[in-house]
Amino acid sequence: MLSAKGIIDSKRLQVFYHVARLGSLSRAEAVLFAAQPAISRSLSRLEEDLGVKLLERHGRGVTVTKYGEILYQQAEIILQEMDETLQKLARAKRKPSRKVSISASAIVMSQFMPEILNRMIDRDPSTEVVAVQSPSGEVYNALVAGEVDIAIVMQVPNRKKFYMKKLLEEPMVMIASRNTEVGKLDVVKRATLPDLPVILPAAPNGLRKVIDDYAKDGNIEIAPHLQIDSVPLIKNMLATEKYCVIMPQTSYEMEFDNTLYAGLPLQPAINRTLYAASHKGVSDEEHVRMLLEIISQVFSEFEAAGK
Repeated sequence: MLSAKGIIDSKRLQVFYHVARLGSLSRAEAVLFAAQPAISRSLSRLEEDLGVKLLERHGRGVTVTKYGEILYQQAEIILQEMDETLQKLARAKRKPSRKVSISASAIVMSQFMPEILNRMIDRDPSTEVVAVQSPSGEVYNALVAGEVDIAIVMQVPNRKKFYMKKLLEEPMVMIASRNTEVGKLDVVKRATLPDLPVILPAAPNGLRKVIDDYAKDGNIEIAPHLQIDSVPLIKNMLATEKYCVIMPQTSYEMEFDNTLYAGLPLQPAINRTLYAASHKGVSDEEHVRMLLEIISQVFSEFEAAGK
């Protein structure tokens, strides 16, 4: 156990350390933000506390005595440990006490998630947010498996088990190079889809399910030439001017140069609807509920700005 007797005053120790290190009271002024008389008083009191002379003053500054040399060597260690202790305390105060996870597609992540995360951290710094980007079908699977607290999905598997909040409804478009036959059309009819070189999402749920249901409603079957979930890879394949792809209007506006690529309406129209979804029970937790509210606010503002 540490004795309460003989404790060195940390402020006086710091003053001594910098004066000894710099060899001058005047040079120590700038480091300590203190005037020389105050520095001198602090040194005198430290010498009185310890009962030894620590510094020899002369015209060029100061030099340490043999006692001062001992204290100087230990002061560096003590002050370093004190600084590390303060840093650990600061990190502990900043460390989130709870965690919430959210999964969404790449487009949702790039367009909406920065604002969602910033608002969440501003409102509740004590919560750590884990954002997981996945293809829309895998986002759905992560929600069902309980791997994330919140997912932004296109369908909810069981509304009795899941909380859901409608966020956005938008049209899907056919995207193709303007140099292709498809890209020169005014509209793409559903009945023609089986004859087109369409790239479809690979994951069976999410966006792929929306497109499959659309085809089923028209009594057609789309045999995709390629199945790709990566938006960058889709863009590279479209650049070959051999393929086309069905994607949300937002994806077209964000990811494609409209001077090079056309975003064509489908006939009949096909829409995708985004929901914020969470397992009931999980959605009742304060930090999860808070994030759900922020998600809803950000999407509402986006929709209002577009009208």
